[in-house]
Amino acid sequence: MKYHVSFMVSAPSKLEALALAVAPAYREQATVRAQMAHPAMAAEALASIAKKKMEHIVVLTLNVRLQILGKHVVARGGLDSCSVYARDVFAYALRDGAVAIVVGHNHPSGNTANPSDEDIALSRKLASVGKEMGICLTDFIIISPQGNFLSFAQEGLLIGALETKETVLHEKEA
Repeated sequence: MKYHVSFMVSAPSKLEALALAVAPAYREQATVRAQMAHPAMAAEALASIAKKKMEHIVVLTLNVRLQILGKHVVARGGLDSCSVYARDVFAYALRDGAVAIVVGHNHPSGNTANPSDEDIALSRKLASVGKEMGICLTDFIIISPQGNFLSFAQEGLLIGALETKETVLHEKEA
């Protein structure tokens, strides 16, 4: 299933405006604090990598309410591939105190309809490692320059991740 999202950012509060002026590196973290209740929200948070010419892998770290704690570029690759270690993804999750993550990457070619074998293998690896660490992979998203995206969660491709989501989140609340 393909989706199209138009990317909108709400007007920043006074504190967020100050953060934007003082520290441009924190721009996206200061302006995006939405709940990841729907894959379109995650895709919106990943909009900054959609039009990159090379593949980028980003991790969104989430709190127990599935609000974004941080947004981190984990790896940069070539035109059609990008390598990343699970330890690099989860290092940010641990640093931010996250209970869940969304991992996203762009496909400069625009092909979001057909995830590669490598995309599927990476999502399964991250789900497995996350399960062991008590950090749930809630979605793995591929985004195109046109704003289309593919959500592995919506497509049922997150094998081993979604059945542990409720358990991980309830354990962290207790």
